[in-house]
Amino acid sequence: MLPKEMPGGHQRVLATCSDDRTIRVWDLSNLATSSPVDPSKQCSRTTGYSTIIGTEQCAPRCLAKTMGHMSRIWHVRAVPSQVETAHSLQIVSFGEDASTISWHLEHLSTLSDASTHFLQQFHFANMHAGKHIWSTAISSSGRIATGGSDGTIAIRSLSSRTEISLPLKIGSLLLGSFNNADTFKAYSFIAASTLLATTTQGKPIALELLASQIPWVSELASSLPGLCGYSVVTSVPGAGWAAGLDGKVYMYVHEHRRLTQVFDARRKITGLFAQRTGRNGAINLLVTGVGDIDPTMLLLTPGMAENINLMPVLQKAVRLAVIQGFVVTSFVVITTEKCYQVVLGSRKGDAVLYDIDTAVDQSVIQAHPLLQAHGKEAITSLHWVGSNESPANSSGLLHSTGRDGTHAVHHIQLAKGEWHAELVHSLALPFGPNIEGLTIHTDNHIWIWGFRGKDFVAYDIDAQREIIAIECGGAHRNWAFQPEGEGGWFVWTGKAELYQQQQTQLSHKLLNSGGHGREIKALAISSTEYQIIATGAEDTNIKLWAFSTRAQDGFRCLQTLRKHNTGIQHLQWSRDGRYLFSSGGFEEFFVWRVRPGLPGVGHGVVCESTNPNSGSSDLRIMGFEVREDYSPNEAERASFEVYMAYSDSTLKCWSYEVVGRTWSLQWQGDYLTACLTDVFSPFTTTNEQWLATAATDGHLALWSSKHTVPKAADELRYTHRHKIHQNAILSVATISLPHDFTLVITGGDDNAIGITRLTTAGHMHTLPIPRAHAAAVTGLAVLKSSSSDGSFTFASAGIDQRVKLWRVTVDAGFSDVYGIEVECVKSTFTAVADVASVASYKLADGKAGVLVAGVGMDVWEVK
Repeated sequence: MLPKEMPGGHQRVLATCSDDRTIRVWDLSNLATSSPVDPSKQCSRTTGYSTIIGTEQCAPRCLAKTMGHMSRIWHVRAVPSQVETAHSLQIVSFGEDASTISWHLEHLSTLSDASTHFLQQFHFANMHAGKHIWSTAISSSGRIATGGSDGTIAIRSLSSRTEISLPLKIGSLLLGSFNNADTFKAYSFIAASTLLATTTQGKPIALELLASQIPWVSELASSLPGLCGYSVVTSVPGAGWAAGLDGKVYMYVHEHRRLTQVFDARRKITGLFAQRTGRNGAINLLVTGVGDIDPTMLLLTPGMAENINLMPVLQKAVRLAVIQGFVVTSFVVITTEKCYQVVLGSRKGDAVLYDIDTAVDQSVIQAHPLLQAHGKEAITSLHWVGSNESPANSSGLLHSTGRDGTHAVHHIQLAKGEWHAELVHSLALPFGPNIEGLTIHTDNHIWIWGFRGKDFVAYDIDAQREIIAIECGGAHRNWAFQPEGEGGWFVWTGKAELYQQQQTQLSHKLLNSGGHGREIKALAISSTEYQIIATGAEDTNIKLWAFSTRAQDGFRCLQTLRKHNTGIQHLQWSRDGRYLFSSGGFEEFFVWRVRPGLPGVGHGVVCESTNPNSGSSDLRIMGFEVREDYSPNEAERASFEVYMAYSDSTLKCWSYEVVGRTWSLQWQGDYLTACLTDVFSPFTTTNEQWLATAATDGHLALWSSKHTVPKAADELRYTHRHKIHQNAILSVATISLPHDFTLVITGGDDNAIGITRLTTAGHMHTLPIPRAHAAAVTGLAVLKSSSSDGSFTFASAGIDQRVKLWRVTVDAGFSDVYGIEVECVKSTFTAVADVASVASYKLADGKAGVLVAGVGMDVWEVK
């Protein structure tokens, strides 16, 4: 409720929100005096789903209503009156779609029977991952704090916004002799706030952008016929080029304020690409034209010849041979010790390399196929980072972005006179698919930019957060972006007008990095010395984490893997931490190759292979077990056997060969009608491979297969079946003990824990622990064992948000469970809700720890 003087004489208004996605503002100024005393005369209410019009005049008048969020609205707050604003009322709404929208209440110039005001949106922010903003606060100074389901706390200020949007109309007096029919055509940044631009009437001009002001406009030359109606522009810091229909290429050097012609292609120019090579500031300019004519590479000197009126010196022009249909969309120069290489990216996702020797007279240079990236989508940008270990820079990392919405990194190396490319990183970005460019920012962070719907977005890969989000209408328009500081300049064309917007600081600050947008369902920790935590959640994402016990460090997200279309069901690492396996719904199963220590990227991740049945049905792969067949020195020739438990009660064994990345179905079997929840290998004998499955019927089943190579997909049947729980088995942990038996620890939906003694003969005996938790037991992890007294400890967690530590002592003299003693030694509360998984984690000082995952994550030290 807002006791504030409003336009139209309203003194007291109420803002409300609802599940129907509407925001409404009500006039309560005279409600107390107009309300009847008789309750039977109260007016009907509007719910949003149906409206009943009453005849009484007691209901508050709706001043304005609007819809702005994609889903339900959880909160609506008024901005305090102390915040300086030209508007009498500002309100902020917070939605299930994790967005924050700011509104002005404006007075209608033409009154209607329905309302007298309208709500004007003036700011949109998406500061959280996933869904839901659960908590909000607004200070008296106009600072907004939000807490989301991703665990992030974000803060932004309403009174210190730095974004400025300003349209430029070509017909204004600032453009001198320009007439109203002229508009901006193409433009590119030649300095931090200066653009080289062309107009539809062929005028080259320089625009100097000014914060909160109309830019300064400088005419560089009179109208050039070749630039009329059509032109392209490119630039490097300090210089720019423009070309058009007649093939003449003009170069502008900002320091000398001179525009000169440097080349004539004698045909329409379709593209210009430029880069400084680093050799005495020399510039490489690539010129492409229409038809099947090869692109031309120009080598321009950085200085100006004294005897030719400050015209840039063209040292060399060579033609780069391309195959028919190869359309250049990106370009980068690689400088080596004796020569340099040029890499061209195409519209179809392939890239080719050219060796150029400046000491040799070459008129045509043939292409060497280098790589295929981004599927069949265009490679929109290329960026080279040379290796510090190679003095000749004969190896390095080639970054690329594409219109498939991914950022890819290839390791490029010159070996025995041949260039080789290996894909070492390729991940989808949280926006797209129109990804347009990238740069290495001043803090060595990788910035990538492109479009998400109608918004232009710049994203920090290392910090994993948005830097800029500007509504511009989408990707199909001319635009230019100049990154700078905590933002930069963005210029775009919309409806024949030019707009500019500058950001000098981040629109919001994050008090913590946060995590998944939904609850975590799967957890796996690598067994390598530098442990990597992998989590999979209902938001369909997989995240890789590092954890530190140092103050204010905690969890740090290394990478986010976006490929699954459903919530993650299970994760598992290979023994050496090179491979991560993941499963989900729609029979999705992916093999990820992980490379730690990739310069500039951190952890390189590539989805190396997909199971051939992925996406073929709506079945879920509830759990899986991976067995490896390779020695440490043969990791690149590894093979894996993957046992998958399906939601339709099916068990399958697949063989995956790293060489060739091929899959073959070894055997399969069916288990009754219950959904299988997990599969694991309890032990292996000389002639047989044993498997055990858990199911929603509370039973544990044993399966056995001979150590033979099947000729086709054999049929497998379970041999033993043992009841442990009253209903579904939700979690499983195992420990192998001497004397050829294994203990299987299970947690059930019946709140119980079962400890089952399983022998190689298939005999099973269970010691039940009823009421082990007050709710379903969803996580189990064996922590440590002692060979001296046959004891070990394990941790359990459940929906009751309790983490418990159990000590188990086993007397091998008994053949059943009578020799098993169990004691609960610790029970504590965890702030993690909906716990779905628990894992053993080795802390930095070598002490044992327990990682609990659900809605968030906790790490507990075991003493």
